[in-house]
Amino acid sequence: MGNRFAGVVVLSLLLVGLLPLRALADIGPKPFVQVDFGGGRQEFYATLLVDEKRYGPYCAWEGGEKETHGPGGEEVWQKFVEYEDPDGFCFLQYWERCTAEGGFAWTYYPPETFKLLLYFPETDTFRSSRVMHTYAFESYFYCDLSGSGEGELSTRYFYDYPRSLGRAALRAALTVVLEVGLALLFGYGEKGQLALFTVTNLVTQAGLYGALYVITYYKGPWAFWFWFAVLEAVVLLVEMGV
Repeated sequence: MGNRFAGVVVLSLLLVGLLPLRALADIGPKPFVQVDFGGGRQEFYATLLVDEKRYGPYCAWEGGEKETHGPGGEEVWQKFVEYEDPDGFCFLQYWERCTAEGGFAWTYYPPETFKLLLYFPETDTFRSSRVMHTYAFESYFYCDLSGSGEGELSTRYFYDYPRSLGRAALRAALTVVLEVGLALLFGYGEKGQLALFTVTNLVTQAGLYGALYVITYYKGPWAFWFWFAVLEAVVLLVEMGV
């Protein structure tokens, strides 16, 4: 346990040493919204409509300077500006050119409540989704463009839960195997001792990685590293007590 505690301390010091001396407000991982498309063939433009006129650095156009630097230039910008959403959602002057094989990503201050809006220049038509909400630090959605090309867009959540949970379970299992192996090297070979090591590690590692999974899901990778150090200290105390 002493070696493990020393390892946690050294890792924490290394992480602190890697941090910049100056505090910068715009570094590190950020939440984002990503939409993957499937079933369509046309090239189109995508944006998110928001239920307020200003969100982060983005705002709806109300006269004055135009933000027309996106793909398609002022012509596409004008189309989105003139679009009237029946629920009053606003175009905040951010959009991308997309295809069914690609995707749309809002990677800086993504809105929490929004609609997906697509503009198809070939037919000069729009298609909009239902109201959607971010649900995690990284919110993934899938949009099916197959069908008649009319009506509300079909969208669904697209987070890879099995893969993320599988990684957490693998890390926990490897830790248990490693620590039981170390117990054998230190001479703890009786069945009762090994059972105690195994059960204790199963419980602490399940709790540790379960908590880290939830933290990463909602708060992102930087929160993971902070809470990793804190929760490892808790695990250390519990295992020392046992």
